[in-house]
Amino acid sequence: MNTNERLPDIYEDEIDLWAYLGVLWKRKVLILSITLLCAISAAVISFLLPKSYRSEIILKVGSIGTIGGIDDVNNVAALIKSKPFLATVIQKNGLKRGGNLLKPEQIMVKTSIEKNTQLINIQAEAESPEQAVAILNAVANEVVVERHKVKFDEAMRIAKDIEADLNAQIAASEAEIRALKEGLAKIQRNPGVDAPAVILLTARLNDRGNNLGTLKQRLGEVQLANSPLRSENTRVIDPALLPEGPARPKKFLIVSLATFSGFMIGVFGAFIQESFGRRKAAKE
Repeated sequence: MNTNERLPDIYEDEIDLWAYLGVLWKRKVLILSITLLCAISAAVISFLLPKSYRSEIILKVGSIGTIGGIDDVNNVAALIKSKPFLATVIQKNGLKRGGNLLKPEQIMVKTSIEKNTQLINIQAEAESPEQAVAILNAVANEVVVERHKVKFDEAMRIAKDIEADLNAQIAASEAEIRALKEGLAKIQRNPGVDAPAVILLTARLNDRGNNLGTLKQRLGEVQLANSPLRSENTRVIDPALLPEGPARPKKFLIVSLATFSGFMIGVFGAFIQESFGRRKAAKE
């Protein structure tokens, strides 16, 4: 097909496009009316919708020495969103709405875990900024103080007992080494040195020295594990702050979507009206 043969087709397409634009211009009042109606309706509805405020905290799940986390971070995240846990939080803290205690399903709590960390991002939504912060603080208190602190304190008590036992063993071993050294010195000062006794005491002294070195190394590992570098209770890294404005409804998004939808409905209605108009004209 040559260029001359394609020109009529292109011309017809241009005519169709201008015809469509002509219909839109002819029915512009209808399109504009529907668009404005949808936009105004969406604005009114978004204004009447109840406001919801969102706040968040960052919780770091604690660790105990070489054992690892006080609890699995995924388990903690799942626990926080569970209804029994939220019911406990509500009862202990007296969280209310309109004078009545909240129900677990009325609390919007979301959690997300930072990849390959012990950090949990906890978000809560409520009808007021103060209530959103109160919910987060209550959740954190239940996890940190009421649950994890018990586990952490018990683990630290056991660890301190182990450390104290190692210190006692080291003290006993050092006392035994001193006694062996004194005994060996006495034998060596005697003109008639008992060679077998010297060999036996020397071997025993070396054995106790090696054992003492092992005990001190073990004590160092335990002390490091018990230090804040390796052991800490679950704690709040970033506290909850009062939100400056509502998180929902998203008024701009609602109005924008409604305006676009109204425009599309108006365009569709314009073509339908034009079609009916032409059929009526054809019959007449």
